[in-house]
Amino acid sequence: MPPYSDVPVHEPAHDLGAMDPCGGLASTGADLARWSAFVAAPDAEVLSPDTLEEMCQPQAIIDRERWTAAMGLGFFLVRSGTRTYVGHTGGMPGHITAVFTDRDSGTGGIALTNSGTTTAIDGLAIRLADHVTENEPVEPEPWRPGTGVPEELAGLIGVWWSEGSPFTFSVREGHLEARSPSLPEHKPSSVFEQVEPDVYRTVSGREEGELLRVTRDAAGRATKLNWATYLVTREPVAFAEWQA
Repeated sequence: MPPYSDVPVHEPAHDLGAMDPCGGLASTGADLARWSAFVAAPDAEVLSPDTLEEMCQPQAIIDRERWTAAMGLGFFLVRSGTRTYVGHTGGMPGHITAVFTDRDSGTGGIALTNSGTTTAIDGLAIRLADHVTENEPVEPEPWRPGTGVPEELAGLIGVWWSEGSPFTFSVREGHLEARSPSLPEHKPSSVFEQVEPDVYRTVSGREEGELLRVTRDAAGRATKLNWATYLVTREPVAFAEWQA
């Protein structure tokens, strides 16, 4: 006789008891796809995007040899090339699943199996998502005219210098931004939100959380900036020159 039989065997429902919250929720591929889309772009009425962003930040390295995997707050973080996927695996006797999402591209990979011994299910989901991203890339966002420049920001546009390094300040969709010309393309610009007149908080990018303060002369012209307390001037002057 062959070692295995293909005769269906009825399996009784398994009562998890106190562990039910950990694995008692069954889902479908369609539901997991909706969840993946939510992880990529959360609805603020359900969960604050800031909270989900915090959940996706690495808290502990899992793969200390190569630094390719980490734990966030409730999410696994897995590196694949230049992409970072967030997600989780799951399963019960008879099935193992995984859903991982690249939040930058909005692409998710989902794997559902009918085996309780499948290995590296996370790798399968991520390879599926990689294949889609590489072969069906997201269309670039079409160009559209920007908004007007607020009067209080007009004098801040252009190149400023800090410790010999230039930063280009611009306005995009009404928000002040700063970017170093040496910043890699995949790194975000620093974006500022006004706290009070001539005081802005960096809400993303370099110096996130720090304040930008504008100093003006009697005519209202911006003469210097202090970003995270660092002096920022229109000309690349040394510290001693400014003091003089």
